[in-house]
Amino acid sequence: MTVSTVTSRQRGGLRAERRALTREQAQGLIGAARGLEEAPAEAGKRRDQRTGLRDAVIVLLLATVGPRVSELVRANVEDFFTNDGVRYWRIFGKGGRTRDVPLPDDVGRVLQAYLVRGRPEMAGAGARRRCCCRGGGGGWRGVMCRR
Repeated sequence: MTVSTVTSRQRGGLRAERRALTREQAQGLIGAARGLEEAPAEAGKRRDQRTGLRDAVIVLLLATVGPRVSELVRANVEDFFTNDGVRYWRIFGKGGRTRDVPLPDDVGRVLQAYLVRGRPEMAGAGARRRCCCRGGGGGWRGVMCRR
């Protein structure tokens, strides 16, 4: 096995430099993402604009765990769990396959900091909705009655 080498395949005519990050680039991204864990909360921004920790979690998960982007997009908070002191991510992959992947300690710490500080809210998620049956404007469009 020491004689064999892995060579990259040509895909779509792109050079290898265009398909992957170099080791230095990946280490720089990971280092910057780890540094956001200790960074103070971004002042002067609305809560839904404070996405630094979220971005750090995304970069760390993609660079260290290596899921498909579609698997990361489908992830929910409930998919991250702790078992015997080890943080796991239950990944729902292609073809309905599920796998539990242990997270590295530094990724688990940044994820925990993100969950503790609070996730940014979706735009309009905290808005109060009025009932269309009781008057008070707004009309009937897009408002569900709770009765």
